[in-house]
Parts: sequence; C-alpha cells; structure tokens
Amino acid sequence: PTMVRLLNDGPPSLHDKILGSIREILNVADVPYHAGIAKYLGSGAPSNLRYHTLWVLHAWGKRQKLPEHVVLEMVEALKDPARDPRSMASTSLKGLARRNSAEDVATVAMAISKLLRVQEQNTRELAWDILSDLGEVERVPLLVLEEDLKDTHISIRKAALQSLGGFDSGRAHVQAIAGCLNDADARIRKL
Repeated sequence: PTMVRLLNDGPPSLHDKILGSIREILNVADVPYHAGIAKYLGSGAPSNLRYHTLWVLHAWGKRQKLPEHVVLEMVEALKDPARDPRSMASTSLKGLARRNSAEDVATVAMAISKLLRVQEQNTRELAWDILSDLGEVERVPLLVLEEDLKDTHISIRKAALQSLGGFDSGRAHVQAIAGCLNDADARIRKL
C-alpha cells in the first residue's frame, strides 16, 4: 500500500523503481494493486512506465480476475504510440481471455473489434491478431473485414486474411477470401 501511495504522491523519478518492486512482489504474493496503477496507462506517462504498468497488471491477471474497467484500459493501450506497451497489452489480453469465461472473452472481443476502425496501422494489426487468437473473428462485421482485405497496407490485408485461418466461414466470408486471389501482391494471393 505504501508503494501505491508513492505512485500517487511520490516524485516521478521513483515511479519506474516502485513498479519494478510491485512487479517482484506479484511474483510471490496475491495482492490487488491494479486499482492504484491502472491510471498510469494514460499516454501522459512515459512509455517505460506504461509498459511496466501493463506488466504488473498482466502478472496480477494471472492470479486473479481483473475488473472489467481495467481490462478495457488494457484494450485502449493497444493504441499506445510506443511498441512495447502495445505488445504487452496484446499479450495480456490474450492471456486474460483464455483464463476467463466466455462472457469475459466476448467483452474483450467486442472492445477490440472497435479498434479496427482507428487510423493507426499497428493497432489494427494487433486487433486482428488478438481476435484471431481468441477465436472471435465472427464478431467483426463482414463489411469491415471486406474493407481491410482491400486496405492499402499489405500488413492490414495480411492480418485480416490470416485471422480467417481455422475460422468456420460462411459463404460471404469465402467470397471475401476468394476476392484476395486478385490482389496485386503475390504474398496475399499465396496466402
């Protein structure tokens, strides 16, 4: 509790070390510190602080269920401008959904599917990857899928197409996939 108070009141120069200490505590004890640190996911905090915050939440989520509002903060972290926080948020969300109920997975998937409409290319790629990993691609509207299969960025087209692997596609999805056979890039046609 003293450490969490220091995160709120102490000098910013100590934040990184404090989170590192909380991280070590989480390796050996079950402690509900998520409420005191989730606010450090905001873009106003330094990227290393955002990363360590996500790491701590990830560690805590392995032991106990995280509150929905914290999980949704982690979904928002997929839009982080720095790569490391985005990657940690992705890892955490995949793990959380695997450990939680179908209803929890649906909540995560619905929040993530909305990120397919943001401008950031990296975020959209991560969103497709997580939805595929969770087996929740069917939550994506067909129109959104069709648009991303024709996106100007090959990485988006590839991520959207790969997400359909193993997906029990309906006729409309098969038609959307077949349309990729006309893609200008040979890598997409091969996939």
